[in-house]
Amino acid sequence: MKLLLENWRQYIKEGEAEHFPWLKEIQATDDLEEIQAIVETDRFKRVGRGSFRQVYQPTSDPAHVIKVINEYDDSKMRMNEDDFDTAKRYPFIFPKAYAHSDDFSWIVMENTPPLIDMEEMQKVLDQSFPAEQEAIVSAMSLPGKNKGRPGGSEWNIADPFHIMKIIMASFRGDREISEAATPTLVTGKHGRYTYKDTEAAQNLQDIIVPVAGHTYQELSKVMHEFEIDKYEIGIGNIGHDENYNFKIIDSSVFSSDTEEEIWK
Repeated sequence: MKLLLENWRQYIKEGEAEHFPWLKEIQATDDLEEIQAIVETDRFKRVGRGSFRQVYQPTSDPAHVIKVINEYDDSKMRMNEDDFDTAKRYPFIFPKAYAHSDDFSWIVMENTPPLIDMEEMQKVLDQSFPAEQEAIVSAMSLPGKNKGRPGGSEWNIADPFHIMKIIMASFRGDREISEAATPTLVTGKHGRYTYKDTEAAQNLQDIIVPVAGHTYQELSKVMHEFEIDKYEIGIGNIGHDENYNFKIIDSSVFSSDTEEEIWK
């Protein structure tokens, strides 16, 4: 796998000038302050800001963004490297990665706008989770079947954001807990998983798994491998590509006005 990634990186680097002409000036310098000055010109638009990195969209290339670290720091550069390598392993779940500096002070990635609009959320469901959506709506339209939401309230299956929440709720959060454990409160990695929550997840899996498509299967692998808290996947850290494919994005680099609570 490591050799494959290295070969892919070399292949990408050889074609960067052709695919990303706006990147040429940035590649010509290793000085972070010079790079930051370049992306602050009117040829770029800042679309995200975080404590580690800032994100810029070339005005001539709206389909891509460049993530630039705020200052030289191993952890910040490692974040870029992790984003790049993770994107190569799971391109159906994370934004695609295309180019990077030798030290990973910047990376070029697919532009994936965060999902905050109901109409766009519906397009993502139709594109990435069509069978899962149909199964959920069919099952929960039956009398007495719309009572399984953790927390006690009913699901609103007319709301595409609630459909997405149901999909996320189907992932179990107790993988490290023995099946023999039967307390009323199970303390998981994040300290908030209950036995009832596990039962609800299993009930939802019974609906979704028989029809699960490729995106759901890949998402399941990602959730398990990286031990992602299913309750943290929501507004601000999910987005879509130009074809409305589902993507997990880095919520920390987007401005706070994209993190409006819609999933309540």
